[in-house]
Amino acid sequence: MAERTVIIDGFSKSFAMTGWRLGYAVAPLPVVDAMDLLVLNTFTCVAEFTQVAAIEALRDPGNAVGAMVAEYKLRRDLFLQSLAKIPGFRCPSPEGAFYAWVNIEETGLPAEEVQKLLLEEAGVAAIAGAAFGIHGKNYLRFSLVSARNLLEEALDRIRRVSVKWRPVNA
Repeated sequence: MAERTVIIDGFSKSFAMTGWRLGYAVAPLPVVDAMDLLVLNTFTCVAEFTQVAAIEALRDPGNAVGAMVAEYKLRRDLFLQSLAKIPGFRCPSPEGAFYAWVNIEETGLPAEEVQKLLLEEAGVAAIAGAAFGIHGKNYLRFSLVSARNLLEEALDRIRRVSVKWRPVNA
């Protein structure tokens, strides 16, 4: 498999280095050579401090990744427990992401309308699932990376706005 495997990854999600624009590829040498030709004029090199930060992130001397994963799990659990109390929202527990994929079909409203209500009246941003393809029609995606107190505040605001819809199964 090694001669047919290409791994492309980055540091944005795994090490919370969003915006640093640092990634890597692992591939057989002929593929690396072809990739090098492809990107030759796209970028030059990453700033030295970013490279040093990436090396330190890979070493992870203080188990920052473990602590970050544990904190995201707490945020996820908090969000899902509170979300389950909001009429019309259903959400299975995400297993590996810090996003919640929330089914809003039981609100009786299109996802785009719920998204607009949440943004304009609750100050809470979500993305209508259709942005991710046809099967996202009745979903909203929420990011769970905000601090726990901000997630709690957002959930309170969502709960207050939820009176605007009439859950189908109520």
